[in-house]
Amino acid sequence: MNLELWHSLLARNKVNILAVSVDNIVDQGIVRLLVDKTEPAVKLMKRAGLSPVLTTVVVKKLRDQAGSLSRSARKLSRARINIDYVYGSAGVGQKEALLVFRVSDPVKADRLI
Repeated sequence: MNLELWHSLLARNKVNILAVSVDNIVDQGIVRLLVDKTEPAVKLMKRAGLSPVLTTVVVKKLRDQAGSLSRSARKLSRARINIDYVYGSAGVGQKEALLVFRVSDPVKADRLI
């Protein structure tokens, strides 16, 4: 199922995608979605024949300025928290960026960032 179909399926059912990351790995892809209604999204995906996997992530708004991500990564590193992946962005002219972190210790990371 391509990203347009995912979006269409979720949009028709009033599930809003807050953030998305797409990775193309040879013959398959990984689509990471942050949505406003997790349970309905999972049910819809399963009905569509997909196999969603839920993971705990830390979602933060950081100031949209040079060095914000670096400072957050440094705090996590000093606390020995590994970053598995991070994605996000800020809209043009926005003062904050929305970032999604998958980390080894989400509870501690949430306090630090």
